[in-house]
Amino acid sequence: MKHVTITVIYEANALNRDEKIGGNILSIKKLSRNGQTFSFIGKPALRHYLFATLQKAYEDDWQPAPVTVQGEGEVVQFDILRAYMLTYAELDAFGYMYTIADQASLTRRAPVGITKAVSLEVYPGDMAFYANHDLVARGIRQGLSATPSPYNKEEHQSFYKASFTIDLDVLGEDVWIVNGCWYDREKKILRLYIFPPQQATLKKVKQGSGDGVYEVFDDKNKKEGIIKVDRDRGRLFVSKGLMRLSEDERQKISFKVEFLAEQEKNQKEDMKQQEGEQSEDAAQEKEQGGESQKQQGKKTKKPNIEIFGEDFDMDSVDVSGEKEEGYWFPFAKEPEFNEKKETLRISYSVGKEVCCCENNETNKGEKIYTISSPNRSEQPTGNATTNKQDKQPPIGQITVERLPSGKYSVTFCLSEKEKKKRLCQLLETIKNGFAVQSSNELNSLVPLFLVAAVVKVPSPVFHSYFHIAKRNDGTIWVLGLADGLKNSWLVKNAKDGNGKTGEQGGGGDVKGESVNSSVYIFKSSRVSWSEESGFRKEFTENWEDFLRNFGIQNGSTNQSNCQESTHEPKGNETPEGAKQNE
Repeated sequence: MKHVTITVIYEANALNRDEKIGGNILSIKKLSRNGQTFSFIGKPALRHYLFATLQKAYEDDWQPAPVTVQGEGEVVQFDILRAYMLTYAELDAFGYMYTIADQASLTRRAPVGITKAVSLEVYPGDMAFYANHDLVARGIRQGLSATPSPYNKEEHQSFYKASFTIDLDVLGEDVWIVNGCWYDREKKILRLYIFPPQQATLKKVKQGSGDGVYEVFDDKNKKEGIIKVDRDRGRLFVSKGLMRLSEDERQKISFKVEFLAEQEKNQKEDMKQQEGEQSEDAAQEKEQGGESQKQQGKKTKKPNIEIFGEDFDMDSVDVSGEKEEGYWFPFAKEPEFNEKKETLRISYSVGKEVCCCENNETNKGEKIYTISSPNRSEQPTGNATTNKQDKQPPIGQITVERLPSGKYSVTFCLSEKEKKKRLCQLLETIKNGFAVQSSNELNSLVPLFLVAAVVKVPSPVFHSYFHIAKRNDGTIWVLGLADGLKNSWLVKNAKDGNGKTGEQGGGGDVKGESVNSSVYIFKSSRVSWSEESGFRKEFTENWEDFLRNFGIQNGSTNQSNCQESTHEPKGNETPEGAKQNE
């Protein structure tokens, strides 16, 4: 696929507020250029309006992604442990950053690029006076001593120019580098270990009865509990007596210090990769009955793990005919048992669980997982679940490849059908305008003029050229579009275009001649194009024809029905439906 650029002209009010000028004066966002002042609507506001409109128009497909507080500064971020781009279109289209540890993060660049919407007319300094007279009048009628609370607002009604780009190489695809992965064949869950692994080494451990069963003893050789390894599910069972449950608001478990071995020298390099080395101070050791230990006059470290409530389950298992209570939690790496030293090293990492996975393996050693859409009852989508009913069609696949460093490259790829649907919904929403309300006032961000084009690189090629001029009758001419049509990043298909000038290419005088359907122009009675007559073969006015460049079409009677195109490629058309004469 190629990429898309769209430049639009709105007539709107500058409702994107800036900081207050004074105690009761609300300002608008402004820029200065050549001694003149121009208002603008910021990119975050346009992103908000675009997504809010997508939510309204396509509620099932554009659910808001869950957020969490992450990082040292407790920054609000998208929670990719509960959501990812295959199941949340918002993360796919607008990107994210998720902090992991030590200033590392998982970052996705937004494939949807958005500029500011800058006014095309100078801000004259208008300001309006307001007061809550209606509420004051009600209070007076009720016998209250009420007075108005006046305030001032800067106001600017103007034409605004904004551009959008969609990088189709990035839309529908994402790549993570993770520390490890595990596939639960029984429940069809893929677990991706995002955070650096934590490690804990237990001492006085002996092989128990049964495969994957270990017994843990205290310093007096009294059996205190067991550990059971479920390799198929990638989970561990640990006896309750071996763990300490915190009393914090957010519950977590960790091994009791008296069962931990001191850090070995060959573990130090491994521990550098952990998310902070965990040491137990003397007070904690005293509380749990442990003894302070010294090595060369210094305290030795007993690395431990911390598992939060959402990652462990309380349960019981049958051991030698008796019930043993404890906790199940996932491991990042299969436990390493050293029979000679009687130690068991356990690795744990916070992970992302992806449900509805079917596993295959390629000849290259890559593992490919086909992802089906979770059921509607499984909210938020993207979480692992054991519900296997009502299997949905695949929404994409995940490819896992082991890297020479020992880490794993995980590639998420949305299905072509889902990708085309998201692209169509984005294009339809930008074309038809946004639902906007700011400061309890409706605004109009509906295009009065729009040009959309297929481009070789995701660049807003028309943005810099666009300007306007007023005519005597009060209507507006768009200037500079002809310059933009000469840009070499545009994909040209005028030689064998899909449409005819007499049908849709600007009212053409010569019927039957081909037009360039990879450029679409919409003009209104208020905003038109002064140079149109000389470029009638360079664009189409048929939106359906433009969408066929991407192998999609929009239902003529239902605008929420973005479908795959039934158009058959001809001649030198690409498989997506775009003819090229580059």
